[in-house]
Amino acid sequence: MTKQKAIQTYDYLIGAAGIFILFATLLYDFKMVNGYLMLYLIIAEIIIDSFRIYIRRLTISLSVIVDLSSFLIMGLGPALWIRFISLIVVDYIIYKKPLNIVFLNTGMLLLNILAGAGAYEWVENFLLDFNGGYFSYNAILLAFVFLISGLIVNYILLSVHILFDNPTFGIKILSESMMWDLVGDIISIPLSLEFANIYLFSYNNNLLYATLFMMLVVCICFIFYLTRRIVYANRQLKALSRVALSINEYLDLDKIYKLIFDTISSIVGFKGCYIFDFDEQNGQMVPVSYRVEGNEDLAPCPIDANNDVFKKMILEYKPFIINNIPRHPIFSKNDSIYCRAYKSCIIVPMRRSNRCTGCIGIFSDESNSYNKTMLEFLTVLSDQSAIAIDNTKLLRMSKQEAITDNLTHLYNQRYFYQYLNLKVDEYTREPGKMSLIMFDIDHFKLINDAYGHITGDYVLKEVATLIKSCVRKNDVVSRYGGEEFTVVLPDTDSEKAYAIAERIRENVEKNIFVIDGKKIRTTVSGGISEFPKIASSATDLLSYADRAMYIGAKFRGRNKIKIYDDKLA
Repeated sequence: MTKQKAIQTYDYLIGAAGIFILFATLLYDFKMVNGYLMLYLIIAEIIIDSFRIYIRRLTISLSVIVDLSSFLIMGLGPALWIRFISLIVVDYIIYKKPLNIVFLNTGMLLLNILAGAGAYEWVENFLLDFNGGYFSYNAILLAFVFLISGLIVNYILLSVHILFDNPTFGIKILSESMMWDLVGDIISIPLSLEFANIYLFSYNNNLLYATLFMMLVVCICFIFYLTRRIVYANRQLKALSRVALSINEYLDLDKIYKLIFDTISSIVGFKGCYIFDFDEQNGQMVPVSYRVEGNEDLAPCPIDANNDVFKKMILEYKPFIINNIPRHPIFSKNDSIYCRAYKSCIIVPMRRSNRCTGCIGIFSDESNSYNKTMLEFLTVLSDQSAIAIDNTKLLRMSKQEAITDNLTHLYNQRYFYQYLNLKVDEYTREPGKMSLIMFDIDHFKLINDAYGHITGDYVLKEVATLIKSCVRKNDVVSRYGGEEFTVVLPDTDSEKAYAIAERIRENVEKNIFVIDGKKIRTTVSGGISEFPKIASSATDLLSYADRAMYIGAKFRGRNKIKIYDDKLA
């Protein structure tokens, strides 16, 4: 069984257990109740649940107010049915969550109420005085037991699902969610008791007074929601500040990408987060880095940007939310990974110097997972990220240009000296060997004089390509100057270096350089030196290779390779 199947099976089993208990109450614990009151409480629960807060992918609301109130007024059976109906309306109809998540939430919350009711009745049996009204100490204690017992069961079931789905989700997120749930439960106790008290002790159970009080409850729920928004906004500001301060601290793209992922993960829940570069020539958003929660193999593919939604984002910097990816036209069959794995997403552009350089996309495996608040945060983050990424790329380009020969795109002399001294120091500390080959194109001046410098430059580039094709990835090829090239061969003795140099010489000799219909042939001469067998320093290594090339190869007929020996001194 795959991991995804295991998660879904668990979700359906929890949901089935909750629904079994729900229907069992029809036989054992369902009294004749006021239908208007049930409908009233269902509507109240739906309204209260609309003020839900988000802790990453977890949601919290004060709907436990209605759960406890309905239990106190009508008993366990009606309380379960009120919760079930309101949950189906909110999760399945309004928020369009996946069926397995609806089952999981249904099972957890129904078992939550069942556990609370069981603990309530068990503790009640130990209390001698429960006649002090709904605001006696006993009543408060029982309400607390009801809510805490349900909370414990809820988080045990939720933890199992998270361990299946994504162990890296983190204790921190669960603990934060539990803290807000505890705060919500503490707020809910007096409100639930007072609502039940007003209804039960009003004249003929009149709903008018209960409705007036419920309006106060809704206001308190809204304040609870706003409090979370303020805390969330404060966290957003801290996260953005951290990114802004780190722009100049991190000069490595991988570290920048990690910082972006960590920042988004701390504020917005996602299943997958992708950073794209805009390939203007091909009209595509090309993924350059990504993170997938749960270690699933969801490697990205390019997204076609030749559609109205992406064009508007690119030209007008308009971010967008998609709540149903499989049905949205911008994700074509070529982008099947996004359709197969995700249900909703936010795409925000990254812009620099009044142009779109790419975008950040966060994806969820649930529909309707993202809202405008999250969109605004990601929009600000993307602008800062674009600066950090662009600066890092410019720095990398500058560093690369500083050590690269413009014509051949090999390393230049400056880098060659740095690398040669570095390796000699390394092999001095930890004994090892290395060889240096120095090449010179034979009669190169004649090529320039006969065919011109453009042709000469072409030959230089082609010879550089031939040399690169004959060496290993860890060998360093440089243009030493003019028509001279060097090859540093770590962990290689002079005999092996000779074989490599001879292969290069033969390839150059056999090659015909064709430019503008002109066919040109040339050869190279090479000299080899080895550290520490032949040379004892970087200066000697270079000097001996140079002498071997000129005295041992060029002065003896050219088109030869020579290893330095004492006769060339």
